[in-house]
Amino acid sequence: MIFRRTRLFFMLIFIIYFAVSLQTVQLKAQQSGQSRITGINVNVNEVNNTTEIQIESDSPLSYTIYKPADPYRVIVELQEVDLGEFKDKIVFDRAGVMEIVPSAIEGSAKGAKLEIILSVPADIKPVQRDKTLVLAFYNPEAEGTVVASAVEGAEGIGSATVIENIELARAYGKIQVVITGDGKMSPEIFRAENNRLIVDIPGVSSKVGSLKMYDPPVLGLRVGEQPDKTRIVIDLLDSAKHSVSEEGNQVILSFVAIPEAEMEQVAARTEKKADISVAAGACDSAGTIYEGRIYRGKSKKYYGEKISIDFQDADLIHIFRLIADVSGCNIVVSPMVKGKFSMKLANVPWDQALDVILRNYTLSKTVEDNIIRIAPTSVLVREEEEIAKAKEAQEKSGDLITKIYPINYADVEDIKKAIDDAGILTKRGFLSTDERTSSLIIKDVEDRHPQYEELISSLDKATPQVAIEAKIVEVTTNFTHEFGIQWGVLWQPTPETRVSSTATDGSGFFSGNPLVVNLPAAAGAGSGATLGFGYISANDLRALDLQLSAMESSGKGKIISNPRIITMDNHQATIQQGKSIPYQSVSSSGTQTQFVDANLELTVTPHITPEGTIVMDINTKKNEADFSQTVNNVPTIDTKEAKSQVLIKDGDTLVMGGIFKTNISSSVASVPLLGKIPILGWLFKKEKEIKDTTELLIFITPRMIK
Repeated sequence: MIFRRTRLFFMLIFIIYFAVSLQTVQLKAQQSGQSRITGINVNVNEVNNTTEIQIESDSPLSYTIYKPADPYRVIVELQEVDLGEFKDKIVFDRAGVMEIVPSAIEGSAKGAKLEIILSVPADIKPVQRDKTLVLAFYNPEAEGTVVASAVEGAEGIGSATVIENIELARAYGKIQVVITGDGKMSPEIFRAENNRLIVDIPGVSSKVGSLKMYDPPVLGLRVGEQPDKTRIVIDLLDSAKHSVSEEGNQVILSFVAIPEAEMEQVAARTEKKADISVAAGACDSAGTIYEGRIYRGKSKKYYGEKISIDFQDADLIHIFRLIADVSGCNIVVSPMVKGKFSMKLANVPWDQALDVILRNYTLSKTVEDNIIRIAPTSVLVREEEEIAKAKEAQEKSGDLITKIYPINYADVEDIKKAIDDAGILTKRGFLSTDERTSSLIIKDVEDRHPQYEELISSLDKATPQVAIEAKIVEVTTNFTHEFGIQWGVLWQPTPETRVSSTATDGSGFFSGNPLVVNLPAAAGAGSGATLGFGYISANDLRALDLQLSAMESSGKGKIISNPRIITMDNHQATIQQGKSIPYQSVSSSGTQTQFVDANLELTVTPHITPEGTIVMDINTKKNEADFSQTVNNVPTIDTKEAKSQVLIKDGDTLVMGGIFKTNISSSVASVPLLGKIPILGWLFKKEKEIKDTTELLIFITPRMIK
């Protein structure tokens, strides 16, 4: 009896100790505010063919979900959560989930991180069910698992009329494009140019709209409906090999997957072909880092890696750490930054997401190399003010140092004016010039002298020079064609009757009788030719004189004027050559001799742009004296001039302008009426044709002298 009571007594003590210990553990957990993961499961919902990842805990969870560039990875961060017994990698390899890798988050904000590796790209939708966080996504593998037994024996399945879904899946080292219809499909598959695979499915329409698919070697997929079929175009990397299989109401195209080690090379090869979309909007003046570069400006473009994130009551510290992991930058957060944040963003650059969060909480950032410091805007403004005050105090109390800066190329006064306009001279500073030695004398605090050196070195540079060559080409062509006739006749049938010409000047070359028609061509020594025919009867009662004359002349001329000149950037230069022609003018002061210039002249002002092109204001003249036309023995001036502003690359030749002039004239001299008789009319007329052509071209070639 005593032994029995003793045993009950010890059992009672043990029960009391266990209850007190359990209450102590629960009290500590409540004081720490941490939840505890009690279960992680993967289930398949047979109703809507979705996979559900269930994360169970002893209290509702605060979570952050984001998807990096890899479509097969999803990161879930849980705030104030203990992993419990789930600290090792969990391998599922079913229903679209390969494995889940849990890890603890250390630091001021403790929590847990679950890295989920999928076998198919998926759009995960989180749902909070009491104390369970459910991550659900549609998975064709799950659909295949549910209906596999039904498909195996379905030999009499009907023909498809609609394509219900198209998925991109990864399985067994292959990339699969799975096309699902409401019945059996008979695809026609062939290759096209530019590494494209065409899949035509006759007699079906499509419920599938625009798709974004990328998993090398599959670079993209487009769906288009035609009257008698639906066409699916798959963009491939190079000439990727494929295989086709049909399983029930599915058509599966398989491609060999690209190993992860080669993904960077693939991305570099396809980068030029991909469309890069960047978002722009108003933002603060802080810079954004991408590959070590800082971009500043009123209108910002975002270049960061695109991510999809889903926050629900997430601590700001966790969000900034997540962005640091994605961006590769070091992020330092001020202890004054606190708060929770809820937001859902899909496919946005990480730097844009960061700017949105900063503006929402009146925060700002400063950038130094690859370190981003985040703090309240008021704190950063106050720091800037304190730095400015410290600099001002240093300028007021610092020693003044005098330095002499020699100026080699620029004008000393221009450099002095530039320093005054820049406003970098302190109130205690002093600036003077010495024109004799072309030097600047600056007396100021030591911290300002590096700014003076930088400004002077950027302004004191040799002015570039430009050599301008012009070619003025003048080509003339003239052609003259002339045909004439002369003839006379004498006929004296009786001593009292005589038929001949008496009114026309000139006489026949053979008989000496007057000519009836005297219309000769301008043939003479050195030009043209004549041909005569004469007849005189024995008794001088009949005589005939006939002479044909013709002249044709042509000529070509080419004059090239080639002025050249060298000048400095933004300085006008002129070169001319010619004659000054005197002429007399009469006025109240008497007769005076004045001169007019007939010159070849080139005037040019070049300007070299930052891109290396040359802008030129050009004025070319070619004025010549025309001694064939004079007034009071003073020749007229034949003027040719072109004035323009042109833009041209260094060393290129530009046709600045041209004038093409053609003068055509034709004349006929004939006997009225008789000259219009067909064929016989040539005995009573003369024709002359003149054609003169003048062509003027102006070529300009600038060259920078280096």
